[in-house]
Amino acid sequence: VIRALKALRRFETLQLLINASQKASEGLPVCLFALFVLTLLFASLIYIVEPRTNIESLPHAMWLTIVTMTTVGYGDVTPE
Repeated sequence: VIRALKALRRFETLQLLINASQKASEGLPVCLFALFVLTLLFASLIYIVEPRTNIESLPHAMWLTIVTMTTVGYGDVTPE
């Protein structure tokens, strides 16, 4: 196992991939925070605008917002 790990040091593309993932992980918290803020903003707007028969609660509106923003589109919640 140790010999295999020593051999992996010689592959430049692996080092490049590791460095790229480390640099990308620095910006990940900022992106997640922005996603969280946008989710709260749009879920609040949906909760305020939609009638209560359509969106019953704020967590329900947050679920709709998350599913819509991530383009999963389960189809279990749809505004009427």
